[in-house]
Amino acid sequence: MKKQIFYMTFIALLSGCNC
Repeated sequence: MKKQIFYMTFIALLSGCNC
């Protein structure tokens, strides 16, 4: 479950970065 949260956070950062 921890891994899923980390993955979701990573995706959120990428979306926020909009690189």
